[in-house]
Amino acid sequence: RLHPKPETLSVTDLHISIEGKNVVKGVNLIVLPGEIHAIMGPNGSGKSTLAYVLTGRPGYEVISGKVLYNGEELLGGGWITESL
Repeated sequence: RLHPKPETLSVTDLHISIEGKNVVKGVNLIVLPGEIHAIMGPNGSGKSTLAYVLTGRPGYEVISGKVLYNGEELLGGGWITESL
């Protein structure tokens, strides 16, 4: 493990599409306990899409990737499914 503390949030190679358009392409993110992160980028770069998928909003398709929250898999693990 690269970090001495377990990650609160770990996003690995996440790909998301909406209405057949690939919006998020290979996002990686690690948030350690106590850290605050800001997601910044131009309009249409997938910031809101990423947030919507992480919060379980319907209408988005997770093509591939892995998301762990406090060590629990979120994709397909009951909280977020592959096709929302």
